[in-house]
Amino acid sequence: DENNVLGPKQARRFTANPPTAVVGPDESYHVTDGTWTSDAHDAGCAADVGTRSWNPAVSPTDTTVQFQVATGPAAVGPFVFLGPDGTAATFYTDPTGAAAAGVHDGDRFVQVRAELSTTDPLVTPRVDDVTIEAVGTVGVSGFVFSDRDDDGARTASHSGLGGVHVTLWLDDGDGHYDYGVDPAITTEPTAPDGAYSFTGVAPGTYFVDADDSGIPAGHRLPGIGDPAGPFPLAECTTASADIGFSAIGALVVTTFSDLDGNGVLDGADSTLDGVTVQLWRDDGDGVFDDGLDRRVAIEISAGGVADFGELPLGTYFAWVRD
Repeated sequence: DENNVLGPKQARRFTANPPTAVVGPDESYHVTDGTWTSDAHDAGCAADVGTRSWNPAVSPTDTTVQFQVATGPAAVGPFVFLGPDGTAATFYTDPTGAAAAGVHDGDRFVQVRAELSTTDPLVTPRVDDVTIEAVGTVGVSGFVFSDRDDDGARTASHSGLGGVHVTLWLDDGDGHYDYGVDPAITTEPTAPDGAYSFTGVAPGTYFVDADDSGIPAGHRLPGIGDPAGPFPLAECTTASADIGFSAIGALVVTTFSDLDGNGVLDGADSTLDGVTVQLWRDDGDGVFDDGLDRRVAIEISAGGVADFGELPLGTYFAWVRD
């Protein structure tokens, strides 16, 4: 029989009795070889298969017990039984526990198969229970995108940014990102559509961030700050974090004395220094609204120029007060 009543992150326990055969009314013997295969047991999500062990730890004299492990993405498989080196040619022979082959990691369903043999027909191999530990993995995924409206929210109108390097960080236990303390787990570039995905990591608390490596021209991080997170992830859980890069342009305002009143710096016009220029971002209606539009910068002209440098894409008003 088999028992499998434990939830994710707990050991799955399988119990089996070896086969016997009766050949006469008063005589019985144990078959010299037998194979038992467990049912497919569900880890609840894609899992990392850890150690496996069985009881009793000491098999009777002249008997042999050895196991292989198989995993698959579905209850119906496909299942291929493998040994500790990840091939079908080897077997687990240490009943006290050994790590399963890493090739099994990432599958959801687990099976074990025991091969039992004896050289003495009066002695049977014995297996009381088999324990396989399978821990459901977690993941963090999302998109890096061109944040044209600079509001930090990704919508269908935002295009993804490929080739941006995203890093997954593991929290050291305090729930806060600590530069130089929290370890980087892995870094990967985003796909052409801006997607990234970290899967198959152990439960824990994570942060994610992106750097300037590989971003297209005309974009920048909106500011310097902590990575996104924390994301406390138990078994079989995932988190999503989108990271927006501000799409940027440049704005330079020229201040000058418009002697001929035509609004263009020409002829006898001369530039003006020391002029205070306020820059306001439009609220979306295309009309300057004092109190509604947001002032984003102030520059004082030098050499007739107020240089506001790089700015998120949008509509702006330059305002000079008398």
